[in-house]
Order: sequence, then structure tokens, then C-alpha cells
Amino acid sequence: MGYSARTLSDYNERIGLQKSLVWLPVTEEVMDRALAVQGLLAERGAHRIPIPDLIIAATAEVHGATVMHVDNNYQTIAEVTDQPHHRLSTS
Repeated sequence: MGYSARTLSDYNERIGLQKSLVWLPVTEEVMDRALAVQGLLAERGAHRIPIPDLIIAATAEVHGATVMHVDNNYQTIAEVTDQPHHRLSTS
């Protein structure tokens, strides 16, 4: 989050927001689910989603969280998992 900051004040604000986030653990269950979802996507010919995206989606799914994104990959994942996700506006 701090990478895109333009000033020190902006950086500090972004880091403060990041510290307020709830961190979810990446467990063996999460990793197993990520691979299982990749298999489900392969059945549809849509398995070329990057592993980090699969892990993020699986982490959210296992912990009952909603993925907030600006990446079409999460929509594709949700088509096989039915997990909640929300596309953010970039404008």
C-alpha cells in the first residue's frame, strides 16, 4: 500500500489504513482450497489465473471474508466458488 504513496503524509495515511486491516492466515486448508479451485477452473479452461490470486481468494473464502478487487480474475474465481466479492471503482 505504501508503494503508491506520493508524499510522506500520503504514505503515513496508507500505512495507518493497512494497520487497521484484519490479517487472515494462509493455512494448509487455504492452500488445498486454492489448488481445488484451480482444478475447477481447469474444467472450464480458465485455469491460467495466477497462484497468488487463487491463494487470496481461497483465504477469503475459508475465513468468510469478501474479496475487494479491481481484477477480473476474482470474478472468474467467484463463478466457480460462489464466494462474495466486490469490484472497486478505479475512477
